[in-house]
Amino acid sequence: MRMTVIKHPDQFLIFRHNRWNYHRRVPGRFAAVDSRRFVRMSLGTDSLDVARMRRDALVQADDEYWTSLLIATVEGARQGGTSWQVAEKRYLAASTRAMAYGFKYSPAATLTENADTEEIVERAKALKSTTQKGGTPRKRDVEALLGGVERPKDKTKVSQAFQMYLE
Repeated sequence: MRMTVIKHPDQFLIFRHNRWNYHRRVPGRFAAVDSRRFVRMSLGTDSLDVARMRRDALVQADDEYWTSLLIATVEGARQGGTSWQVAEKRYLAASTRAMAYGFKYSPAATLTENADTEEIVERAKALKSTTQKGGTPRKRDVEALLGGVERPKDKTKVSQAFQMYLE
């Protein structure tokens, strides 16, 4: 699956109210799996350099998220397939999205055992800031910030690895 290429330095960036925002149209190839027309999110910074780094991470996370939805849809239609690929894409999307928010991704079990209270509160604040007025946080943000996706165990056979390499 081809990933998005940033063609100019400020692509997907809009400066509003002294803050940089990520603003991107959902690509047509993913319209069947994502009903939104646009993805909009504050990057929480007035620094262009920081905004570009966060934008890059969000572009990668969105591409991986959409690809996982597309794979799940296609494989679901086939009644079988490689659920490991879906799980791996979800994990990569969650870890990249956590990085865009300024956190290292950790599964929920690791967070509850090793993270201090301050870090968990900071993650909850970041999650609250992504919630739209009167709504609940998006599942992908919860997974990223609170560790909702476990890293899948690799069960790839050599023949599957070769096929993945060719793709």
